[in-house]
Amino acid sequence: MAYNVYISKRGLTPKESKMTKITSGSEKQIKWASDIKSEIKINAACDACIAKGAGEEQVATVRAWLLDCQDAKFFIDNRADFNVHSANYSDVCFDNATHLLSAAAVAAGFVK
Repeated sequence: MAYNVYISKRGLTPKESKMTKITSGSEKQIKWASDIKSEIKINAACDACIAKGAGEEQVATVRAWLLDCQDAKFFIDNRADFNVHSANYSDVCFDNATHLLSAAAVAAGFVK
């Protein structure tokens, strides 16, 4: 699935995307994943990737998917990569952000 196809199917622009609640998983997994999923951390990871030269359209579409993702397993499996906290990016933050967005792009079916 292409990046722009995901957004057009949702009827939104990437900037209009809103964070959804996690609904897939056990009660314990949903609570844990909900604690991990944060719009601030998602935005920080996206900003880090754009600062490193990633395409803004692709990053915006992956951001939309991350905000829309309701699967607890994805957030639990990738919890270590949510340690991107600010615009003061260290190499570790860039690595975490890149890994998080790459994992999201694969999970969304944007890339193989």
